[in-house]
Amino acid sequence: MKNSVVHIVDDNSWGGVNRLLNCLENAPFGLVHDNHKILRIARGTRKPPGIAADIIVSHMAICWKNIPFFSALRSTYPETPLVHIEHSYSERYVALNVTKRDRFDDLLNLSYALFDRIVAVSTPQKDWLARRGYCQQDQLVTIPSCVNLTPFQLISNRTPEGPVTVGAIGRFHEQKGFDILVDAFAKHLPDDIQLHLIGDGPEREVLKQKALGRKNIKFIGPTSDPAEAMADCDVVAMPSRWEPYGLVALEAMTALRPVLCANVDGLKQHVEGGAIAVDENTIEGWARLLKGLVDRRVVNELPRGFGTANAEWAFIHNWNMIVHELINLEQSNQKAA
Repeated sequence: MKNSVVHIVDDNSWGGVNRLLNCLENAPFGLVHDNHKILRIARGTRKPPGIAADIIVSHMAICWKNIPFFSALRSTYPETPLVHIEHSYSERYVALNVTKRDRFDDLLNLSYALFDRIVAVSTPQKDWLARRGYCQQDQLVTIPSCVNLTPFQLISNRTPEGPVTVGAIGRFHEQKGFDILVDAFAKHLPDDIQLHLIGDGPEREVLKQKALGRKNIKFIGPTSDPAEAMADCDVVAMPSRWEPYGLVALEAMTALRPVLCANVDGLKQHVEGGAIAVDENTIEGWARLLKGLVDRRVVNELPRGFGTANAEWAFIHNWNMIVHELINLEQSNQKAA
């Protein structure tokens, strides 16, 4: 009999979280051993709805505002295994954004204690969580994020034409560091290398101002087909200031596009998989590197990522395993009681 796994989500945007869940919900027949369903709730909800599930998985942000909800969830379903996936926090996030470290530590310690398992989305994130002692060692597991990679496999043999194009894909937010790229292109790079900014977000107008009207900096806008947008790119750049995992790197390597990325947080895992680390994540550091990529022959010789072929299968397999483990543990506890 299949177990029922309900994923609680308060984010309706078509971003990484919902694309990840789509991968679980719509995996090829037979790969997923259990029924994964999405339950959407309004942000700020303090009382959990009625949930008929063998396991409940939280994709909500850990913050003081959500503590009442998490506490109510635990008290309402005391016998149901609860899992939290840490999509938001990483070592560099804390270094750049958290001033009251003791208060932040209290938040994570208090919140994580309410869950049976904490899922890190990358090995560097797991190592950081373990090192900080935010949860017990047997509470912490790693399941690298994944999405449906078939569209990216289909464009792997498509080579763009014309000037070398660097793609920056994602939310226009301080986290992604797209301002670093725009400044590098606007101030230091020639017109015969292009930057495609694919996405949208709160920094859109700031980025447009930084672009200084340069014709080789193009704002493509948001897309429901990231693979098709990536097909026009020769290289994918990820100058993130912090990044728990970095799905775009996995997608780009699946499409056989070279990935240039900051050597931080979860992106370190992609560097181990073949992405090219940019250790100096500054305007000057990116400008120096990108000046060498104006010649398409140089781009064609860049290394591509490896080891992505089984990423989707591994993601689903890991979820099968954690569900199996928690259900068996719950049954053992019931027998012992």
